[in-house]
Amino acid sequence: MTEKVEISIKGGEELERTGKFIKPNVTDLRNWDANLLGRFKPKYYAFIQQCQYCAFGPCDLSKNRKGACGMRLNPQMAREALVMVIAGASSYIARSCELNDTIIKEHTYVSELNLEDKNFTGFINLLCGYEPKTAGNLKKALRYANEQIVHLISATHMGQEASDFDFNSKIFHAGMLSLLGMEIYEILRKFSNNNNNNKGNKINKFEIGFGAIDKSKGIVLIIGDYVPNIDKSINSKTNFETIYLGPDAFDFSNTTIGGNFTSELIYEKINLADVIVIGTGNVRTDVIENVKKFGIPIIAVSDRNMAGLADLSGLMAGEIFKRLMSREISGCYIKDSEKLADVIGMIATVNEKGRNLKNSDIENTDAGLIKTTGECINCGLCKKACPINTDTHLLIQSINQMFNLHLHSEEQNKDNAENKADENILKSKDRIINLLKQKEYTTTVLSKEIGCSRQYIYKVLEKISKEKGLELSKRNVGKEIYYALIKGLNEYYKITGQVKECIGCKICSGNCPNNIQIAGIVIGIKEGKEIKAKEIAILKKCAMCGLCQEKCPKKINIKEVVRVERERRNIIEDTKFLTKEEILNALGKCIFCGRCESWCPRQIPIASVFAEIYKEKFMNKKASLTLSHDIFVSEDAQVLLVLGDANFPNGTQELAEILGEFLNRNFLIFTAGDAAISIAESNLKHENLINLGPASAGIHLIEKIIAMAGKDLNKSPVGNFDEIAAHIANKVSVAAIFWGATTQENFAVAQGLMRLGIPVIFGQQGIKYRRELRGDIVIDYSRDDYNGNYNEILKKISLKNFSFQHLCIAANTKEEAMLLIPKLVFRNFDSEDVRATKIANYIEIFRKYTADKTKEIPDDIKNFVRSEKDIPGAYKNRIQK
Repeated sequence: MTEKVEISIKGGEELERTGKFIKPNVTDLRNWDANLLGRFKPKYYAFIQQCQYCAFGPCDLSKNRKGACGMRLNPQMAREALVMVIAGASSYIARSCELNDTIIKEHTYVSELNLEDKNFTGFINLLCGYEPKTAGNLKKALRYANEQIVHLISATHMGQEASDFDFNSKIFHAGMLSLLGMEIYEILRKFSNNNNNNKGNKINKFEIGFGAIDKSKGIVLIIGDYVPNIDKSINSKTNFETIYLGPDAFDFSNTTIGGNFTSELIYEKINLADVIVIGTGNVRTDVIENVKKFGIPIIAVSDRNMAGLADLSGLMAGEIFKRLMSREISGCYIKDSEKLADVIGMIATVNEKGRNLKNSDIENTDAGLIKTTGECINCGLCKKACPINTDTHLLIQSINQMFNLHLHSEEQNKDNAENKADENILKSKDRIINLLKQKEYTTTVLSKEIGCSRQYIYKVLEKISKEKGLELSKRNVGKEIYYALIKGLNEYYKITGQVKECIGCKICSGNCPNNIQIAGIVIGIKEGKEIKAKEIAILKKCAMCGLCQEKCPKKINIKEVVRVERERRNIIEDTKFLTKEEILNALGKCIFCGRCESWCPRQIPIASVFAEIYKEKFMNKKASLTLSHDIFVSEDAQVLLVLGDANFPNGTQELAEILGEFLNRNFLIFTAGDAAISIAESNLKHENLINLGPASAGIHLIEKIIAMAGKDLNKSPVGNFDEIAAHIANKVSVAAIFWGATTQENFAVAQGLMRLGIPVIFGQQGIKYRRELRGDIVIDYSRDDYNGNYNEILKKISLKNFSFQHLCIAANTKEEAMLLIPKLVFRNFDSEDVRATKIANYIEIFRKYTADKTKEIPDDIKNFVRSEKDIPGAYKNRIQK
């Protein structure tokens, strides 16, 4: 029998245990989760009602159906949410492990952390019960996090967890681990800065945007939430500029923050960089494809995102440089920081482009690129592909109308010369029409009357027949000419022969990108039916893209059928094209994701076209941001933590308006990561607006709140997660907001905040994560045993009441968010004066932003009134009615 070997990882200073949950496992905090989930029920948004987890599937779970393993829809939705949260939590934990190993390798296991604030380890103290003193001490917390993550991911396996409730409890557990990983990463980030000649002051100012850099130098573009080993490259730079797309840019005073994630594709598409370095998190998966035609070398620096590139870490820097510059390879992976710095320096210095950035205005665009918009077939698929509902189709049409007409004026002049002869043909048009109206003429007699050839008469008649709104009949044209015109010249009779070949398969309707039943038109013409209002509506909607006829088994030219029918009925497409300014404004809302480009059946490089047009404004974008590391929160303060990325149309401006409203009401607002960058770009400034820097720095507010809760409870937070969380939920007036399309990492952080009793608002796209936790949902789980057996858990728990209305909810508009925020900062232990102020805030905001202007007092206001003393004097009479 082999002896069991126990691996011991030395921790730091063990703290006095006052609670029972040190390194809590999946079940330890289940009762606390029951308090939250008993009050706030999950609302799921099942956009895909299928399970595809195993080879028995896919299983249709709609209409209360079971999967092959017995799984129902709600637990499946919770399982999918758990997978997303695990992915987000793993991201922070993995980068912490990677950075911790690097630091130990460079500075030894026992290197002192020398943290300037004892609260900086608050979450490790809370969960793990010790105070890390060295870089090696952090291994203990990381081991715990990794063990728990593996345990959680195993629960998503087929035939494991079956309960909706327990999936949601596990979601909270994974979210809590993401906060732990967030704190460890923040500790390591600070250590790295302090030991790499990159020390910062308490307040640091940063420049944001391409307009802030020296464009005459070589440019290095760094992309990613975490880019390992990049510090030496940035700190050693001399003859090149660095643009950092990622929140860790705040670690370097000598770099420019490029903007948020939506800027990445623009940087790639307009060929600005000399070399691109990619890390992990928020890096486009098509980055190599985007810059390949420009020959920009790409260097990957993390084994979690090697992008299919060759590992050249074993070669000398000079050899790597030669291979990259010869375009023998498109890029490579380098894990050595010093070698990376050498290669970047050589490329950025030698490969400096002769950029003509002075001609970046809209009149100096790439003619060849813009010309591709002329290939648009008007199918509208680009508009369908857009995740933010931008009318991409109209943008393409407007760009084509504005730029191609200008760029191809010489071609148009040539065409005009060729058409001049045809225009001369119509000089006698009115005279011929008048003669035909008087009596019937043969072409011979008519040619003599006019004094021209019969061929000339036919050409005139052909032109007349194509004019919109002109009716030609046997009576006013003449029998011989009428039939000659109809059979030989009129396009309608040319296409009816094709329509007769229709077999009624309706493949054309199925192939229409806009779901138009075009087969009804074709079949109706074949059968000689009258074209009525329904068919005319179809004619008006049809974009005449021609995709419908591509799979027609009889090769009928359906596009021509529609065109002629529209001309016969004088159906004119009246498109109001955008002006230059309107095009630029529309592109300002574009998130440059590139989905439209991948949907285009003609492979028009739409994103590249948009980037080329928008570069005028983009290259002049400039803002600045000042960081503060001082966090002070008074006992009665109302606090907002803003994370995520305001990356949807008008997102930056909307977020600024939301925050401006509450800053004016004395809220303390803390921002970090991409949210801080977005707010800086809006130029919002206020003494109560505190920019913390990287996304991981958001943990400092949580550490401060945990310390406040422990002080109020008069006990150490160590091992007391449930008591600390209950105190925060009932005493501390804090809420979090994630505006825009947030990542799995932010989604995981949000779940951790919820477990701490902090309510969360997601922005416009929050329901895409398919789960809210709302207080306005009534579900009798005792009669719903397949839905997660909540009743079996909750009947054993004495449920706690909470003053705030929801634990997690998505706001579709900024007005909805403004109405939610005041309701999410109510707390059970509010003093009477504080509660009165909160109620007054809610009423004033309701009056300002509610859609129903007939109401002056919100219907739910009495939910927040505990006694008469809570009511503000100005509203006492109205509320007491």
